Amino acid sequence: MAVKFDRNIAPGKTGAVTISVKMRNVQAPVTESATILSNDPTTPSLKLLTSYSVKRYISVTPWSFIRLTHVEGMKSTRAVRFETQVDGELELSTPQVEDAIKDKIETRLIRGEDHKSYVLEVSSSYAEQGTYKGHIYFHTNNPHKPDIRIPVVVVVSGPIRVTPPNVSFGTLNEDQARSQKRSVQLMAVEANDLKILGVEYDKSVLDVQVEDKTPGKEYLVNVSLNQEHLTKGKLEQKIVVKTNAPRTPDIEIPVRAFLLMK
Repeated sequence: MAVKFDRNIAPGKTGAVTISVKMRNVQAPVTESATILSNDPTTPSLKLLTSYSVKRYISVTPWSFIRLTHVEGMKSTRAVRFETQVDGELELSTPQVEDAIKDKIETRLIRGEDHKSYVLEVSSSYAEQGTYKGHIYFHTNNPHKPDIRIPVVVVVSGPIRVTPPNVSFGTLNEDQARSQKRSVQLMAVEANDLKILGVEYDKSVLDVQVEDKTPGKEYLVNVSLNQEHLTKGKLEQKIVVKTNAPRTPDIEIPVRAFLLMK
């Protein structure tokens, strides 16, 4: 919101206050205010309120993007709704999926009986762990909004979610190296029988303790540095967590730090 006003108003004259609002990326009812200060002893300040309601030509709900998350080997589906906010029917073209993701993304466009809305169902069949990004494009019959682009993000995880995927201590001096600790959460995504069978790491450099938070479901891997054997410079290690999960028997957690030792 921007406010312009006449700074000097002669006695008996009138001045103007102009409030302008940028409507870009604004939706739904909005109320904003501006306070005008003056040297008038009877009204040293005056608060102005402006209320307005902005509707997009075509609304996309509940989100203006598609985010699909699932475990490798599984599938997931999400839906968004398109609805015209102006008089007349809404017409959308057949969805065009970007080449980068079209082989693993399926779409289904369903027109509403009122001919003013559509529901788009999007499904992912990605099998390998990773993050995949692309867009879905439409043409419309609205001259003010002839094209729509919907971002798509697919996140495929393994049966065990590792958060964060690595341990970073950053840059530490000798005193900090003695006290700093980090934790990594291991969370079973699709089962409740997860077991940690063992942990492999360089015991001369790291100290690792496994904490059972929720039996069969959640564990914390607590990591600290073994001060007796630390040397100045870059530290790069890894922790290997052994599990009973057939598809993820070994989980590697990189550990990094830069040590400013004496």
